[in-house]
Amino acid sequence: MKVVVVSDSHGNTEILDKIVRRHKDADYFLHAGDSSLPADLLHPYITVKGNCDYNKHERKRIIDVGEFKIFLTHGHLYTKKKLLKSAKNNGCKMLIYGHTHITNYELVDDIILLNPGSIVRPRGGEAASFAIITFDSSEDIKVKFEEVNEL
Repeated sequence: MKVVVVSDSHGNTEILDKIVRRHKDADYFLHAGDSSLPADLLHPYITVKGNCDYNKHERKRIIDVGEFKIFLTHGHLYTKKKLLKSAKNNGCKMLIYGHTHITNYELVDDIILLNPGSIVRPRGGEAASFAIITFDSSEDIKVKFEEVNEL
């Protein structure tokens, strides 16, 4: 199973479309908020509402990827501790968030935390990026960051 994760696209549909074309074999496309776009322009992305979104997106979503549950949110409303607690309370093994525009991949309290960075406005000297998650089984999960300039 392959999942493509983006965040903080801030109205740029061109890059979102390039990512979909490049990764046609993906089973899911997730957007961790601040798309600044209505849902009809985000297909096939499953998205959440960020602090720069004024559309009717959900603030959080639980995504079932086979037997694996992902907690998807933008991350601007709560501390990392509260987000981890919400993920655990919902039986999720992964917490995907955006907002910081900085990539992150770490394991905290048996929960994988993943921030794909920003595909248009990276911070901290990073390149514009997104993440590819590959699930070979519930035990074998691989995460790779790709730079937008490689599209």
